[in-house]
Amino acid sequence: MRSRALVLTGLSALGAACGGGGSGGSSTAPAPTIAVSLPSATMASGTSAQATATIGGVPATGVSWSSSNDQIVAVTGTGMVTASLQGNAVITATKGSSHGTVGVLVVPGPPAQMWIWSGNLQSAPAGTALKNRLSVAVLDASANLVKDVTVTFTVASGGGSLAAPTSATSDAQGLATSGIWTLGPTVGQQTVVASSGTLTPVTFTATGQ
Repeated sequence: MRSRALVLTGLSALGAACGGGGSGGSSTAPAPTIAVSLPSATMASGTSAQATATIGGVPATGVSWSSSNDQIVAVTGTGMVTASLQGNAVITATKGSSHGTVGVLVVPGPPAQMWIWSGNLQSAPAGTALKNRLSVAVLDASANLVKDVTVTFTVASGGGSLAAPTSATSDAQGLATSGIWTLGPTVGQQTVVASSGTLTPVTFTATGQ
């Protein structure tokens, strides 16, 4: 019995020395890291850029792409990223259990359109001032509000006048606002046109009573 116990003890020690038994087995290697990059982390709305994915500095193949918010930035199956709405989003490249990300900030693109924001369809006795100033919103092609755009307000009919500013720059909210509009002596419809470069002008209408 003593010799048998010695043999078992020796076998147990040998197993421990060889890494056998219990939880001492081989460990799983960590998944390789995917590095994702864009030409720039800031993109103007309406523009596109190619994202790239590498593993250990080598272009990764068989990668799937996704966006945290497709309304801000969309990404194709080949990693082409297109910016749309202003905001932040994350692009992710995945291959098996490996993934990598890159953040994208979308800013407004160039001005493409103007909308009447406030001050339209007012009425007052002819020859008197209207209560509210005229305001337009300047937007890019994706309807993001655009700042620092000069808008000119011009009396088009009715013989009235506009107080300063008759040329206004859109603010941080994309709004450009004129001075007070004083109606001319004409009873009935009077108009002011807001224009900016090649953008389609918008027309404000007021009624002199």
